Amino acid sequence: RRLNIDGDVFDRYEYSKGACPKKGLLGVPCAPDNLAEVCNKYDRDNGSFRACFDACAPGFCCIHDADRELNFLAPNCNTDENCAAYNYCYIAWWKLHDTIGPALFLQLEQDDTFYDIEADEIASDVTGDPLFNE
Repeated sequence: RRLNIDGDVFDRYEYSKGACPKKGLLGVPCAPDNLAEVCNKYDRDNGSFRACFDACAPGFCCIHDADRELNFLAPNCNTDENCAAYNYCYIAWWKLHDTIGPALFLQLEQDDTFYDIEADEIASDVTGDPLFNE
């Protein structure tokens, strides 16, 4: 049985579209329409860790609870109405949090086609990358 929710036809669960096509109240942009496919490690045609990570980066602030007022480097946006659409990103955040540490210790390589980033592609100094400052 296929569900028709918000005009889209899905054969799986659909997360809220929030305020899309507008940014949320805290500035979170709309998640890409193909996020479920690029973040699916079992989708051999579209699944890609690199594409998933890049598409998910704008929603990283949705997954933590650092104080919005006191933590100016990494304020959370987890109450933004567009955060729900980034739920497919769990695979990217799990991978980084499971292996996080200095870039030397990130273990992004695996023996399947989904994890398509080589360890040496991650710069040893990521202090200039706003995502890694969060």
